[in-house]
Amino acid sequence: MSENPTTESNAIAALLASMTPEIHQALKTAVELGHWENGEKLTNSQREHCLQAIIAYDRAFVAPEQRVGFISREGSACSKSDAQQQTSHSVDKALDRNNTH
Repeated sequence: MSENPTTESNAIAALLASMTPEIHQALKTAVELGHWENGEKLTNSQREHCLQAIIAYDRAFVAPEQRVGFISREGSACSKSDAQQQTSHSVDKALDRNNTH
C-alpha cells in the first residue's frame, strides 16, 4: 500500500470491520495450502495481502498467545536474567582479551 498513512489506516480499519472469524480462517487456510478453496493457486501478491490481513486481524482481535507466529518464552532454557548474565560475562571476557595485548 503506497497510500498516505491516514488513508492506509482507514483502509485497514474498514478491512478489519468487514472481516469475520470465518474470513480470517479462510485466509489462513489459503496461505497455508497455497490455494483458494476452489483450488485456484494464490499469487505472490495475494499471499502477501492475505498475510497482512491476517496479522492486522490478529493484532486487533486475537490474544497474543493465539496469534500466528507466537513463540512462548515461558519455561525457556534461557531466562532474561540468564541472558543478561551471559552478555555481561561475554563483554568481560572480550575486555580481558583486549587488555592483555
